[in-house]
Amino acid sequence: MNYDLETIRSQFPALALTDKGQPRVYLDNPAGTQVPVQVIQRMSDYLIHCNANQGGTFKTSIESDLILEEAHQAMADLLNAGSSSEIIFGANIGTTLTGWLVATLGFKLDLGEAVLPFVFIGAVLHLTGRPKLIAAGQALTGFGLLFIGIDFLKDGMAAFEGTVTPANFPPDTIVGRLKLVAIGLVITLVTQSSSADFGETKNC
Repeated sequence: MNYDLETIRSQFPALALTDKGQPRVYLDNPAGTQVPVQVIQRMSDYLIHCNANQGGTFKTSIESDLILEEAHQAMADLLNAGSSSEIIFGANIGTTLTGWLVATLGFKLDLGEAVLPFVFIGAVLHLTGRPKLIAAGQALTGFGLLFIGIDFLKDGMAAFEGTVTPANFPPDTIVGRLKLVAIGLVITLVTQSSSADFGETKNC
């Protein structure tokens, strides 16, 4: 199947922006994911006509609830879910949830020691030979190792506290920009690998 890329790109207003005559490049996904004009129009329409708290008995709130239910049903149809009640909208696993967990737990608890019992229990369950217990053991072990990894990451990054500042960034040259892109890619890989662990843990 062939796609008309120019037609598709024209649906995203942000892609028409330029800097000094050059098209802007977007690398700050997923929080910075650009949206098509249809999404912008629907969001604008919602904020103008039915922006209200849920569960109210007045017209604006009722219309807001209807739109939310339509979104749930559309997602249920897309995922072939049994009903719209099975769809829950919340924080994304990638950026927001990872940040919350690290901010709430990673820097206040000694996670490396706190989760060792989970790793031990998971290993014991894995040795039982029973499929369901093995699966539960793998989930517990993975959960424990995930937070141990966050603990190692926290300790490792502490060494750079106060030493990595904008003054240390490469100069504003082609090579310097490429270095910044490389640094960004490494940080993204570290962040998204932990996010993938969260996804795998959730799927278990």
